[in-house]
Amino acid sequence: MKILKGIRAMPNEEIREKNIEKVLAAANKCFLESGIEQTSLEKISQCCNITLRSVNRYFDSKVDLVLQTFGWIGRHIYQLDGERIESLKRSTDKGIEIVIEFLFSLEQVYLSKPQFFSLKGEFDIYIYRHGLERDEGYKRMRKYFDPVGILVHAYKNGYTDGSMRKFLPPKEEAQYCCNSFFCFLQQLSMSKDAANEESMKAAKRQIDSYIERVRELYQMT
Repeated sequence: MKILKGIRAMPNEEIREKNIEKVLAAANKCFLESGIEQTSLEKISQCCNITLRSVNRYFDSKVDLVLQTFGWIGRHIYQLDGERIESLKRSTDKGIEIVIEFLFSLEQVYLSKPQFFSLKGEFDIYIYRHGLERDEGYKRMRKYFDPVGILVHAYKNGYTDGSMRKFLPPKEEAQYCCNSFFCFLQQLSMSKDAANEESMKAAKRQIDSYIERVRELYQMT
Protein backbone atom coordinates (compact mmCIF):
# COMPACT_ATOMS: atom_id res chain seq x y z
CA MET A 1 0.00 0.00 0.00
CA LYS A 2 1.41 3.39 -0.94
CA ILE A 3 1.54 5.88 1.93
CA LEU A 4 1.63 9.58 1.15
CA LYS A 5 4.71 11.32 2.51
CA GLY A 6 4.09 12.86 5.92
CA ILE A 7 0.97 10.75 6.61
CA ARG A 8 1.36 8.02 9.22
CA ALA A 9 -0.41 4.74 8.54
CA MET A 10 -2.49 3.58 11.50
CA PRO A 11 -1.45 0.23 13.02
CA ASN A 12 -3.99 -2.56 12.56
CA GLU A 13 -4.90 -2.56 16.26
CA GLU A 14 -5.63 1.18 16.16
CA ILE A 15 -7.86 0.71 13.13
CA ARG A 16 -9.62 -2.15 14.88
CA GLU A 17 -10.30 -0.06 18.02
CA LYS A 18 -11.61 2.86 15.97
CA ASN A 19 -13.89 0.56 14.00
CA ILE A 20 -15.22 -1.13 17.13
CA GLU A 21 -16.03 2.31 18.56
CA LYS A 22 -17.91 3.17 15.35
CA VAL A 23 -19.88 -0.08 15.51
CA LEU A 24 -20.85 0.47 19.17
CA ALA A 25 -21.95 4.04 18.50
CA ALA A 26 -23.97 2.88 15.50
CA ALA A 27 -25.51 0.03 17.51
CA ASN A 28 -26.59 2.47 20.22
CA LYS A 29 -28.14 4.74 17.58
CA CYS A 30 -29.95 1.89 15.82
CA PHE A 31 -31.21 0.35 19.06
CA LEU A 32 -32.69 3.71 20.06
CA GLU A 33 -34.33 4.23 16.68
CA SER A 34 -35.64 0.72 15.97
CA GLY A 35 -35.35 -1.30 19.16
CA ILE A 36 -32.83 -4.00 20.01
CA GLU A 37 -34.79 -6.98 18.69
CA GLN A 38 -35.68 -5.22 15.45
CA THR A 39 -32.11 -4.13 14.69
CA SER A 40 -30.01 -6.51 12.60
CA LEU A 41 -26.26 -6.65 12.33
CA GLU A 42 -26.68 -5.73 8.67
CA LYS A 43 -28.43 -2.49 9.64
CA ILE A 44 -25.69 -1.61 12.11
CA SER A 45 -23.08 -2.38 9.46
CA GLN A 46 -24.77 -0.01 7.04
CA CYS A 47 -25.15 2.69 9.68
CA CYS A 48 -21.44 2.80 10.51
CA ASN A 49 -20.25 2.03 6.95
CA ILE A 50 -18.22 -0.96 8.11
CA THR A 51 -18.60 -4.28 6.34
CA LEU A 52 -20.76 -6.97 7.91
CA ARG A 53 -17.80 -9.30 7.68
CA SER A 54 -15.77 -6.94 9.87
CA VAL A 55 -18.62 -6.53 12.36
CA ASN A 56 -18.80 -10.32 12.68
CA ARG A 57 -15.06 -10.41 13.20
CA TYR A 58 -15.19 -7.83 16.00
CA PHE A 59 -18.16 -9.38 17.85
CA ASP A 60 -18.98 -13.06 18.43
CA SER A 61 -22.73 -12.52 17.91
CA LYS A 62 -25.48 -9.95 18.16
CA VAL A 63 -25.84 -10.84 21.84
CA ASP A 64 -22.16 -10.04 22.34
CA LEU A 65 -22.63 -6.71 20.56
CA VAL A 66 -25.66 -5.85 22.73
CA LEU A 67 -23.72 -6.62 25.91
CA GLN A 68 -20.73 -4.57 24.79
CA THR A 69 -23.02 -1.68 23.81
CA PHE A 70 -24.29 -1.61 27.38
CA GLY A 71 -20.68 -1.37 28.55
CA TRP A 72 -20.12 1.41 25.99
CA ILE A 73 -23.01 3.33 27.55
CA GLY A 74 -21.42 2.90 30.98
CA ARG A 75 -18.16 4.31 29.64
CA HIS A 76 -19.95 7.34 28.22
CA ILE A 77 -21.78 7.93 31.50
CA TYR A 78 -18.37 7.93 33.17
CA GLN A 79 -17.05 10.42 30.62
CA LEU A 80 -19.99 12.76 31.34
CA ASP A 81 -19.60 12.91 35.13
CA GLY A 82 -17.78 9.74 36.14
CA GLU A 83 -14.88 11.18 38.10
CA ARG A 84 -17.24 13.11 40.33
CA ILE A 85 -19.51 10.08 40.75
CA GLU A 86 -16.67 7.65 41.45
CA SER A 87 -15.14 10.04 44.01
CA LEU A 88 -18.23 9.42 46.15
CA LYS A 89 -16.89 5.91 46.85
CA ARG A 90 -14.15 7.53 48.90
CA SER A 91 -16.24 10.29 50.45
CA THR A 92 -16.23 10.65 54.22
CA ASP A 93 -19.39 12.80 54.21
CA LYS A 94 -22.50 11.68 56.03
CA GLY A 95 -24.16 8.75 54.27
CA ILE A 96 -27.36 10.64 53.45
CA GLU A 97 -25.36 13.39 51.74
CA ILE A 98 -23.47 10.85 49.62
CA VAL A 99 -26.76 9.29 48.49
CA ILE A 100 -28.26 12.67 47.57
CA GLU A 101 -25.09 13.81 45.79
CA PHE A 102 -25.06 10.56 43.81
CA LEU A 103 -28.68 11.00 42.72
CA PHE A 104 -28.03 14.61 41.66
CA SER A 105 -25.00 13.41 39.67
CA LEU A 106 -27.19 10.94 37.80
CA GLU A 107 -29.70 13.73 37.22
CA GLN A 108 -26.97 15.66 35.39
CA VAL A 109 -26.20 12.59 33.28
CA TYR A 110 -29.90 12.27 32.42
CA LEU A 111 -30.17 15.94 31.46
CA SER A 112 -27.16 15.50 29.16
CA LYS A 113 -28.06 12.12 27.63
CA PRO A 114 -31.62 10.95 28.43
CA GLN A 115 -31.37 8.36 25.66
CA PHE A 116 -28.90 6.33 27.73
CA PHE A 117 -31.71 5.48 30.12
CA SER A 118 -34.37 4.67 27.53
CA LEU A 119 -32.55 1.48 26.53
CA LYS A 120 -32.37 0.04 30.05
CA GLY A 121 -35.76 -1.71 30.08
CA GLU A 122 -35.39 -3.06 26.58
CA PHE A 123 -31.91 -4.29 27.39
CA ASP A 124 -33.20 -6.19 30.43
CA ILE A 125 -35.93 -7.83 28.33
CA TYR A 126 -33.45 -8.78 25.60
CA ILE A 127 -31.09 -10.38 28.14
CA TYR A 128 -33.98 -12.36 29.67
CA ARG A 129 -35.24 -13.57 26.28
CA HIS A 130 -31.81 -14.85 25.37
CA GLY A 131 -31.39 -16.79 28.59
CA LEU A 132 -28.60 -14.68 30.03
CA GLU A 133 -28.11 -13.56 33.60
CA ARG A 134 -29.14 -9.95 34.11
CA ASP A 135 -25.70 -9.22 35.51
CA GLU A 136 -24.01 -10.13 32.19
CA GLY A 137 -24.47 -6.65 30.82
CA TYR A 138 -24.14 -4.74 34.06
CA LYS A 139 -20.73 -6.20 34.84
CA ARG A 140 -19.50 -4.59 31.61
CA MET A 141 -20.92 -1.27 32.75
CA ARG A 142 -19.31 -1.63 36.18
CA LYS A 143 -15.86 -1.57 34.56
CA TYR A 144 -16.48 2.17 34.19
CA PHE A 145 -19.41 3.00 36.42
CA ASP A 146 -20.54 1.13 39.57
CA PRO A 147 -23.65 2.80 41.01
CA VAL A 148 -24.46 0.00 43.48
CA GLY A 149 -20.92 0.04 44.85
CA ILE A 150 -21.17 3.78 45.49
CA LEU A 151 -24.50 3.41 47.28
CA VAL A 152 -23.28 0.48 49.41
CA HIS A 153 -20.53 2.80 50.67
CA ALA A 154 -23.10 5.54 51.30
CA TYR A 155 -25.49 3.30 53.25
CA LYS A 156 -22.68 1.85 55.35
CA ASN A 157 -21.61 5.39 56.21
CA GLY A 158 -25.17 6.45 56.90
CA TYR A 159 -25.94 3.54 59.22
CA THR A 160 -22.67 4.11 61.08
CA ASP A 161 -22.88 7.89 61.43
CA GLY A 162 -26.60 7.83 62.27
CA SER A 163 -27.64 10.06 59.39
CA MET A 164 -29.92 7.44 57.77
CA ARG A 165 -32.78 5.19 58.78
CA LYS A 166 -31.99 1.51 58.33
CA PHE A 167 -34.50 -0.57 56.40
CA LEU A 168 -32.35 -3.27 54.77
CA PRO A 169 -28.69 -4.35 54.79
CA PRO A 170 -26.50 -1.90 52.81
CA LYS A 171 -26.18 -3.99 49.63
CA GLU A 172 -29.89 -4.77 49.40
CA GLU A 173 -30.82 -1.16 50.12
CA ALA A 174 -28.31 0.06 47.53
CA GLN A 175 -29.70 -2.27 44.86
CA TYR A 176 -33.26 -1.21 45.64
CA CYS A 177 -32.43 2.50 45.54
CA CYS A 178 -30.39 2.17 42.35
CA ASN A 179 -32.96 0.07 40.49
CA SER A 180 -35.82 2.34 41.54
CA PHE A 181 -34.05 5.50 40.42
CA PHE A 182 -32.89 4.02 37.12
CA CYS A 183 -36.44 2.82 36.40
CA PHE A 184 -37.77 6.29 37.20
CA LEU A 185 -35.28 7.90 34.80
CA GLN A 186 -36.11 5.28 32.20
CA GLN A 187 -39.82 6.15 32.41
CA LEU A 188 -39.03 9.85 31.99
CA SER A 189 -36.82 9.14 28.98
CA MET A 190 -39.60 7.24 27.20
CA SER A 191 -42.03 10.15 27.24
CA LYS A 192 -42.82 11.92 23.99
CA ASP A 193 -40.18 14.49 22.99
CA ALA A 194 -38.17 13.65 26.11
CA ALA A 195 -35.13 15.57 24.88
CA ASN A 196 -36.78 18.88 23.96
CA GLU A 197 -36.26 21.92 26.17
CA GLU A 198 -39.67 21.99 27.86
CA SER A 199 -39.63 18.25 28.52
CA MET A 200 -36.17 18.51 30.06
CA LYS A 201 -37.30 21.32 32.36
CA ALA A 202 -40.28 19.25 33.45
CA ALA A 203 -38.05 16.19 33.92
CA LYS A 204 -35.67 18.19 36.13
CA ARG A 205 -38.56 19.27 38.35
CA GLN A 206 -39.73 15.66 38.67
CA ILE A 207 -36.23 14.35 39.40
CA ASP A 208 -35.62 17.06 42.00
CA SER A 209 -38.92 16.13 43.67
CA TYR A 210 -37.98 12.43 43.61
CA ILE A 211 -34.61 13.14 45.24
CA GLU A 212 -36.25 15.25 47.93
CA ARG A 213 -38.60 12.34 48.73
CA VAL A 214 -35.58 10.06 49.04
CA ARG A 215 -34.05 12.48 51.52
CA GLU A 216 -37.28 12.60 53.54
CA LEU A 217 -37.50 8.79 53.56
CA TYR A 218 -33.97 8.10 54.79
CA GLN A 219 -32.80 11.14 56.71
CA MET A 220 -32.83 10.83 60.47
CA THR A 221 -34.38 13.84 62.16
